[in-house]
Amino acid sequence: MQKTILYTSLFRPPLDSIGYFADRVFQEKSTFDFFRIIAEDVFPLICEGKSYSNFYLKFDQEQNAYSLKYIEVQKQLRREIKDSFLELEPKLNQTEVFSKNPSVLLAVKALQIFCDLDLEKPIGTYFIREAFDQFKHICYQLLSLDEIKLLEPYCKIVYIEKYEENQKDEKWSTYKEANISLFTFVPSIEKLFELDEMFSWDKVKDPFVAFEYVKLVAWCWKTELAYFENKNVDFGNLNMLAIQELNLHGFWVEMNIIKTKDVGYEDSINFFTKDRFIKYLKLLLDIMLLSQNIAKEDFKIYSLSLRHINNEQYLLLDVKWDKYGHEETYKLHKLAHQSAPYKIIQYCLNHDKGSILDVRDIDRNFSVSKFFKRIKCSEDLAKVFFHQVDSYKISFYGNDRLIEDLEGLKLKELHSFIIKLKKHTK
Repeated sequence: MQKTILYTSLFRPPLDSIGYFADRVFQEKSTFDFFRIIAEDVFPLICEGKSYSNFYLKFDQEQNAYSLKYIEVQKQLRREIKDSFLELEPKLNQTEVFSKNPSVLLAVKALQIFCDLDLEKPIGTYFIREAFDQFKHICYQLLSLDEIKLLEPYCKIVYIEKYEENQKDEKWSTYKEANISLFTFVPSIEKLFELDEMFSWDKVKDPFVAFEYVKLVAWCWKTELAYFENKNVDFGNLNMLAIQELNLHGFWVEMNIIKTKDVGYEDSINFFTKDRFIKYLKLLLDIMLLSQNIAKEDFKIYSLSLRHINNEQYLLLDVKWDKYGHEETYKLHKLAHQSAPYKIIQYCLNHDKGSILDVRDIDRNFSVSKFFKRIKCSEDLAKVFFHQVDSYKISFYGNDRLIEDLEGLKLKELHSFIIKLKKHTK
């Protein structure tokens, strides 16, 4: 039987109160009491307790920085879609695309509405994705008409060799078919998707995001239905506030089912689940534990090892927490086959220790710092495995690195980095 962690034994004054409530909420079997303790005890403690003010301010600052970044990226993406569409639209009349596929006219009308929206007013990401999809639809219809020249400013065209059988003489012939491999008119879209993923319910890694969802628990718990009275949803103007109110109402309905203990409606709860919020709370507790002035030996890491097996997608980090064999494996980064990071890792793992590689031999646009960034390797973890000769040259120290033998490591930061990684199930 797995031993239950008692947070009261881990937290010391002045942070010991959070340990008490953590143990209460994690041992609570009732869903009602689980969320009641979060709403009435945990959230107010972090917001109002003097000992936790630094965490509250940090979470608040990170959320504000995220919001500003989100607005900036969203505005840039909307500008990219708008500018590209306004450039393409007048050229469509010179093709047969409207007569061949009437749905293109609907896509054009949707994009015209999108372009008329005020860039200074944020809108839901759903509508940006919808505009992107409508633009893609137009592109695919132009592709079907072989309007390659018209498409080139907006996407990357590749030609795929295909085989065709002649029905008369049963001989096979080859031909090349044009396909769209990448839409180049929206370079900011991946940035927006990454920002959206930070708040993806089951992919939360940042403590400030976990805190935002804990804040949502408290809001839904304390807010009455009357809040939503006389609030109109204006779909015609794609009003962002209206979309937020719709989302809030959906969350509120779920929490109300929990609060009123409505029998038979449990299957309607998609977001407010105990398992999910246990993960969120542990994120918050970990960052608080790490903030305590804990002695260096409490952050023990015995050894680290990098591993990449060809049939696995991930670069793995094997962590031995102690010399007695307590070991866990984490996913460091997903390696695309034959990508520059993939080739560099393969070189390091398959050559003698100390062999020097100029990463420009792999990719002339690469540098050592870019390599570390691409594999999401922290500064301290990089020091464990790699020696940076200069901006472009690197050597590998080897695997099974005993941490106690290494000097100059910020062990607290390294420990914090590792436990935030996603565990790998063998």
